[in-house]
Amino acid sequence: MIFSTLLAQIENPVLDTSVGSGDGGPALAITIANLWRTLLIVGGIATFLYLVWGGISWLMAGGDKDRVESAKNRITNAIIGLGLMVASVAISIIVSQALNFNILEPVFPTP
Repeated sequence: MIFSTLLAQIENPVLDTSVGSGDGGPALAITIANLWRTLLIVGGIATFLYLVWGGISWLMAGGDKDRVESAKNRITNAIIGLGLMVASVAISIIVSQALNFNILEPVFPTP
């Protein structure tokens, strides 16, 4: 009894008010959308750093064919990763439009 009263008073101003209320469906959907956004940001930063690393490796190769090839592979892999991230954004937009529901900012009706 006292725990339910204490839990009702706890608020987190960072979280949306729908998180933590109800059956947990909205909370899970919002958490997954936030996780996906976070992974895109981290992936974008990693792609940029990998591109820079490949470029610097290429410049520092000094004509050594193996090191140049390794640098080219790094740059190619970074571009492939960037393409996969762009494809995931495009797929999420297409699915959102097909379902007429924004899967990245889910809003659930309340009874």
